[in-house]
Amino acid sequence: MDVFFEQVVKRKRTAKSVAIIIATIAVLILVPATCCLLAVLGIVIPYMIYVGLFLFLIGIYVAWYIITSQRVEYEYSVSSGTLDVAKIISKRKRKRVCKVEIKDIELFCKADDDRLNQRRCAKHFTAAADLADAENTYCAVYNNPAYGRTILEFTPNEKIREAMKPHLKKDIVLEMFYHRGPRQ
Repeated sequence: MDVFFEQVVKRKRTAKSVAIIIATIAVLILVPATCCLLAVLGIVIPYMIYVGLFLFLIGIYVAWYIITSQRVEYEYSVSSGTLDVAKIISKRKRKRVCKVEIKDIELFCKADDDRLNQRRCAKHFTAAADLADAENTYCAVYNNPAYGRTILEFTPNEKIREAMKPHLKKDIVLEMFYHRGPRQ
C-alpha cells in the first residue's frame, strides 16, 4: 500500500530578499522621475515626460513580478520510499529541487550535528524555512548519481519524518527516533 504525505513550508524573508524589494521600489521611482526632471529642466526633449510615464507603467509590472518572486515555498512529499522536494516561487512556478530514494540516505540528523562537517559533499541543496533555526532544520546526506555525495537541508514536520521512518536504514532510525546507537 502506497502512503503519500505532503508538507508545504514557507521560506522566511532574508536580508537579501528585503534588499531586492527595496532596490526594486527605488528603481521604479527614480528612473521615471529622472526622465521627467531632465525634460522639465530642458536638458532633453520635452517628450521625455511621456517616456518617463511609459517607463513608470512598465516598471509597475516589472516591480510586481520581482517583488512577488521573493515569496518562496518548499513542498516535501513522501511516497513509495521517495522524498521529493520542490521549490514553488510565488505560486506560479514550480521547480524540482531533488528527488531522494530514502533507503539511500547515509546520514539523517539535525543541521547543527558535528558529523556534517566531517563529510565532504559535492552538492548542497537548501530547502529549509529558516536556516538560522537549527532546532527544526534537518540534513540528509545521500549519494546522488549525477552529483555524488549530496546534502539536503530541509525542515520536515513530524508526519514527514514518520513517513520516512520505514524506509530509512535501521541505525538511522534507532538514532533519530529512539536516541540509541553510536554517534560518530
